[in-house]
Amino acid sequence: MYAAIRQVKAKPGMEDALRERLKGAVAVVSNVPGFMNYYVVYSPDDTLTAISIFNTVAEAYRQLAAEGWLALRHGRGAKVIERAAPTAKKSDIVDYRQRLRELVSQMRARGIPADQIALELRALSKGLQA
Repeated sequence: MYAAIRQVKAKPGMEDALRERLKGAVAVVSNVPGFMNYYVVYSPDDTLTAISIFNTVAEAYRQLAAEGWLALRHGRGAKVIERAAPTAKKSDIVDYRQRLRELVSQMRARGIPADQIALELRALSKGLQA
C-alpha cells in the first residue's frame, strides 16, 4: 500500500469551498486503477492535508504527477517539482494580523503574562527566520 500526500494552506473561511472541490477530486481519483481510499485532515492553522491510498506505488506516483507535484521520466525516476510560494495579498496580511491580535487577547484573558506571550512570539519569529 502506498500513500500520496499533499498539503495546502487554506484561506480562513474557505473550508466549505474546499470540501466541495474535494468531493469532485475524490470522484476523479477513485476511478484511478489501484485507488483504495482518500482522507482529508484540516489543521487548526488552516492547513489541509489530503492523503490518497493506492495499492501500487506506480499509481500513487502517476496521481501526484497528474496533480503537478511530480515530474516522471521513463527510466529516470521521479522528481519533486519545485513550486513557487504563494504571494500574500495585503488583505491577507491584515486579516492574519487581526487574528494574531485576537489570539494574544485570548491568551491574556486566560492569564498568560504579557512577557510570556512576547517570549513565545519571539521564538516563533526566530523559527521563521531560520
